[in-house]
Amino acid sequence: MTATGWPSSHALSLALLACLAGCVVPDVAFEPRMGRLDVSGELVIAVGSGNATASADELGLGADNSAFQPALALDWGRISTTFEGLFAKFEGEGTANANISFGGEDVIVVGAPIGTEVEIDIVTARASYDLLASEAWELGLGAGVGLLDYLSEVESLQGDGGIRTEGNLPFAFLSGTLGRSFGRFELRGTINGAAAELQDEALAFTDIDLGASYRFVGRRGRPLGMITLGFRSLDVDYRFEDGENDVQVDLSFVGPYLGLRFGF
Repeated sequence: MTATGWPSSHALSLALLACLAGCVVPDVAFEPRMGRLDVSGELVIAVGSGNATASADELGLGADNSAFQPALALDWGRISTTFEGLFAKFEGEGTANANISFGGEDVIVVGAPIGTEVEIDIVTARASYDLLASEAWELGLGAGVGLLDYLSEVESLQGDGGIRTEGNLPFAFLSGTLGRSFGRFELRGTINGAAAELQDEALAFTDIDLGASYRFVGRRGRPLGMITLGFRSLDVDYRFEDGENDVQVDLSFVGPYLGLRFGF
């Protein structure tokens, strides 16, 4: 594998060092989050010199959809390890604007009504170090590893057939976090970025997470209870081969979420 981001071996070493940092028992926090995501962009399936291109709106995927976004954090003071997931499913109906082929044969013809289902799951683990950790400010840099799992199904609603494409790709990424506290209130922003290639697959993504939290139990640095209202923006450019098809997923997912953070 070649990657234009942080090498996977370095990211894994950093995560391991965070887990083994000293003999101090870490502060543990679990935050289940549920959000609504709006999807935009294009899905391209190409065979030979032809291709079928459809936007998320044309496929009927543009409406808001729910997404589960859990997070688990282990904190050793300036060093922390965070495990996160995003699990989303989108469904819609539209009209084929080109013949769609699979295995060298047209299985959906232009003008046919189609139903589309897209699932995207992303799990990540990152280790961060706080360059700045004061009563009011937090600035951290880190690196991590993750896995993208993608599945799409396009079916003719006239019963003419359908196409199923799927792929998954491990990747390494860099991360930055900036936080500001105001008593029981906290503002926080995190950005993750990756670019990776593995054989006939390529991935580039940017993940921006902005949140405003209120701590109702506990103290700063160790909140036992916190509610968060946040906004997520995720851009995914994923290219892979599935059989004779070249698939390009160029999609953006944006929307708010609500989370409850429990500390131990």
